[in-house]
Amino acid sequence: MKHQHSIFRPGTNGWRQTKGQAFQYICSPEVEESFNYFKLRLWGLALLLCALGVALLGTYSLVISKVTEASGIGALDLIKFDRYYCLLIPMTIPVSLVAVYLNWLSMKFFKHA
Repeated sequence: MKHQHSIFRPGTNGWRQTKGQAFQYICSPEVEESFNYFKLRLWGLALLLCALGVALLGTYSLVISKVTEASGIGALDLIKFDRYYCLLIPMTIPVSLVAVYLNWLSMKFFKHA
């Protein structure tokens, strides 16, 4: 019978396994050979490029466009004269504080339930 790639395969104690057994299975040569590292690196590169693009666009819209003159390019001028992004950072602070508080509160409920 061919070995299936699942960490929830039946073990000595039914379907439950210890962390060590699952780690041994994940690091086994069979799983290692079937894993596609090229695809993983491609997804990582795509995520990095998307994050870089968002960071550059945000930097341009928040900082660079405010100190430069109008360029004559429609999309860049729309970003320059937009009043939404100049309020984005100050409005993110209270929303972040509420999210941190709710995260802390849910952790306390989970811990003491």
